[in-house]
Amino acid sequence: MRRIVNLYRNSFSGLSRDILLLALVTLVNKSGTMIVPFLTIYLTHQKGYSIEQAGIVMTFFGLGSLLGNFIGGKLTDLFGAYRIQIWTLVLSGIGFILMIYLQDFWYYTAGIFAVNTIAEAFRPANLSSINIYSKPENRIRSVSLIRLALNLGFAIGPAIGGILIVTWGYDWLFIIDGLTCIFAAIVFGILLEDKTSYEKKEKKESGEMKIFDVFKDMSFNMLMFFQLLGAISFFQLFTTFPIYIKEHLGYPDTYVGFLMAINGLFIAIVEMPIVFLIEKKYKRIVLIALGNILIGLAWYLFNVSFWEYLPILVVVLISIGEIIDFPFNYSLAVSMSDKYNQGIYMGVYSMTFSVAFILAPSIGTYVVANYGFYRLWNMAFILNMISGVGIYLYFRNKDIVE
Repeated sequence: MRRIVNLYRNSFSGLSRDILLLALVTLVNKSGTMIVPFLTIYLTHQKGYSIEQAGIVMTFFGLGSLLGNFIGGKLTDLFGAYRIQIWTLVLSGIGFILMIYLQDFWYYTAGIFAVNTIAEAFRPANLSSINIYSKPENRIRSVSLIRLALNLGFAIGPAIGGILIVTWGYDWLFIIDGLTCIFAAIVFGILLEDKTSYEKKEKKESGEMKIFDVFKDMSFNMLMFFQLLGAISFFQLFTTFPIYIKEHLGYPDTYVGFLMAINGLFIAIVEMPIVFLIEKKYKRIVLIALGNILIGLAWYLFNVSFWEYLPILVVVLISIGEIIDFPFNYSLAVSMSDKYNQGIYMGVYSMTFSVAFILAPSIGTYVVANYGFYRLWNMAFILNMISGVGIYLYFRNKDIVE
């Protein structure tokens, strides 16, 4: 028991005060993110929109995410991650509150697109801040700490949202989300120092990086391509996997919720010590490849055997793969940038996951509807194998993999 306590203590030791405060701000912000799980229900039941109209709103919500990540990356390079985080939190907070006054369908669609564009512009700046506020030797563990805050926030938010709906109504989802954004901005501004500004004379002699120049970096784009494939497979966890558990295996909704809780709690509990144990022992590409392969093998288990506790095993294996892959994937991506273009790189990095989250349900449900779950799990396995093996083969001889 003492060894376990020491492991946890050591996994958190050495982290900078700033990164701990950044994790606190992230937790406050994400604890208020309670709209997304209920948005479709809100649109159809509260607003009276048709299912088709709700689908259009959700599409523009996703498009706002893509645009926000891209623009947010460029703005981060121009004005610094500190300012962008504060302003996107404040403006998106005000925007979420104002959304309750929009009734017309197209006004509402435009509003949700604009608000989510602003909200998602926060992400590249936040990712850049991890690199700025963390110590180089603790960067990967700093990423894991932020992920811990994200997972706790996503667990807290929907739970609070469900209570708010029952007691005060759907509008309070937007009000509380907006207020927590503004509160997070205040906490951020008070507790954290602006370390992201730099003088123009420090810019590269070659000139300021243009917004599309990131797409000329072949190594970075190959990493994003392979990670896109792996992420499409991973996001089946939140799309087709619940359908499989409920409709194909016949488990109740409560069991689906139980499995989702395992994913979040498992990561929150064990990611920090696992990363602490492995970060100095193995190359990043080995861990990224291993994480992808492990996720793929987890999906493939559904096609080779079945026993009562197999869904739990699959979720645990996917969670371990996520822990091994994502922090080191971020570390590799950020090492390809510098302080002058880090925002753009992190914007495209965030966009990759946004695109995967948009594509995953469409691809997954199409495969299930036309070919069945057996082919889906084969597809997921192949995508992760291509992702893991592709990253390893492409980067194994490059200097940035250390």
